[in-house]
Amino acid sequence: MVGVTMTSFALKTVKAIMCYMMLPIMTFLIFLFFVLKYNTYLRTRWFAWFHSNIWNPVAEIFMFEMKREHFKGLQTIVSHDPDLRKEETIRILEIGAAHGCNLEFYPNNSRFIGVDPNPHFSFYFHKAHNLKKNRHVVVEQLLCCGAEDMKDIPDNSVDTVTSTYVMCSVTSIQETLKEILRVLTPGGKYYFFEHVVFPKETWRKMIQEKFEPIWTVFFAGCKITRSPVSYIDRAGFSHVTYETSYPLFVPIVCRPHLVGVATK
Repeated sequence: MVGVTMTSFALKTVKAIMCYMMLPIMTFLIFLFFVLKYNTYLRTRWFAWFHSNIWNPVAEIFMFEMKREHFKGLQTIVSHDPDLRKEETIRILEIGAAHGCNLEFYPNNSRFIGVDPNPHFSFYFHKAHNLKKNRHVVVEQLLCCGAEDMKDIPDNSVDTVTSTYVMCSVTSIQETLKEILRVLTPGGKYYFFEHVVFPKETWRKMIQEKFEPIWTVFFAGCKITRSPVSYIDRAGFSHVTYETSYPLFVPIVCRPHLVGVATK
């Protein structure tokens, strides 16, 4: 009887604390929403910090195996560059390099070029690259620019382009794919790993549509109702393979995943 009473008391205490904390938390989130919505500088700085320190460390616990499986094909690519071919390595361009969360999946001695429009990721990227697990990658360039205009990267100069959760926030998917095709060497591979919209006329898609205006503010313009699959199919690649999955450990608003490889 005493045990039941103590359990009941504990549950009521937890409930009271949660109710007490709910109002200040909601007030803070509403305040933060409007600050981020109307201040571009703070929004980009917030996203770099939040993505690097909160969101991605948690996500990587669940996404590690999916990413490792997806990127294992990089180990078999032969470089178009004769010098890199002698060294048995390749040159990789990552769009949306962020804080270097994919470095650990790249082959030893890979030559790396990172592109990201958010300048505040640079600090977190260098911090991640200094970690022992990521020192096998040789960073050639870090460029602060959009994927739609990578003019500093020569034509036919990279063996592989990678993107994870990028097509949701680029200004133009079509222009981004044109740039990817331009910089890839003949036979080069584009590895994409993207969250996409649920099928039409489903209640899950309706949730995405309702939640997107809030999501885009907290996640620096990320659109959860996009899907690049039709654009990739029509972009001009010689061969495209992909599959759609619905990992249960991913929040429902970004659960559908499009994972594939396109060959120039």
